[in-house]
Amino acid sequence: MGCRIRTSKPEIVVQTLIMRLLYLMEQPEEITKILSELCQSIIIFLIAYAGLDPTVIQSGKFKGEGKISKRGNRHLRRIVYLMAVSVINYNAYFRAYFLKRIQEV
Repeated sequence: MGCRIRTSKPEIVVQTLIMRLLYLMEQPEEITKILSELCQSIIIFLIAYAGLDPTVIQSGKFKGEGKISKRGNRHLRRIVYLMAVSVINYNAYFRAYFLKRIQEV
């Protein structure tokens, strides 16, 4: 079931959406699958938009250490960093998780 609707007539778009919603209401597992895929797509988009996606450095047999791409919005990347530091400093659960991850590296 595709999600692309190509038409210039709004009434056809509305009718198509209503028909698809009625179809999905009869099949809750299909709704869960579509929402899961949509959430994954949104998360991937936001990570790339912030410039937090990893880069791949390799040439032949050489495989370097990947770093964040920094291609995205630097203001958003800074906000995400400040939020993460704040959560680590003020939430014991996330502080313990952070320290555990640091020890693994």
